[in-house]
Amino acid sequence: MPGFANKPRTLVITILVTLTFLAFANSPGDTLRTSLAPLPASESQKMQPASGMYLVARRSLTGPIFRRTVVLLLDHDMNGSLGLVVNRKISSTLADLVPDIESEEAEKHRMFFGGPVGTHQVFMLLSDTDPMPGVHQIATDVYFSADRQVLEKLLERKASDSEFHAYLGYAGWSAGQLVAEIERGSWELIQADPEAIFDNNNPTLWERLINKLEPLGIEVKRDSSEHQQGKLYSAWGY
Repeated sequence: MPGFANKPRTLVITILVTLTFLAFANSPGDTLRTSLAPLPASESQKMQPASGMYLVARRSLTGPIFRRTVVLLLDHDMNGSLGLVVNRKISSTLADLVPDIESEEAEKHRMFFGGPVGTHQVFMLLSDTDPMPGVHQIATDVYFSADRQVLEKLLERKASDSEFHAYLGYAGWSAGQLVAEIERGSWELIQADPEAIFDNNNPTLWERLINKLEPLGIEVKRDSSEHQQGKLYSAWGY
């Protein structure tokens, strides 16, 4: 993100993905658990990761951190990737976690789990905003900030949940790691829906997306499936 935290973009990415690598290396129980054999690639897996896209955990991804999650990509390049889990609301409020903040308004905003890295920090997504320092556009009607002054201005004008969400921690991948996970079949990749991020039904976002991307069905034997497919094609005149 250009101007991210007012530091060179590559430096920020390098620092964050290094922290991510160290966090996962020291927490073997929290690594992604997927099937050993790569799953067949879906159309979404043929897309390229980019800022403003959703990573949707596939049904086969069973690790406790990213199971049934939807991640909004904030940044992706040759140095690594950053994102926020957008569908995991937690019980804590802003007032619980941010010191010396206007408590009455802060108590109205439940936090979201943004990811396993940097859980001592709060990050924000805004649905719409006037240009101001410390705010960076991610996609149409989606903006990112980690600036306390921005948070205080939002609380001062009594911004609602439909205007911004606050996240504890973030998700990060080192160089090449995310692409490898997509190719392995851990994630579906689609364009993000800005409205869904701030929707009241946000916690059900994964179910709604995965049912379209991976409709449930009863599996049949591979050879039987191919044989039946051939018979259907013949019946249809193909």
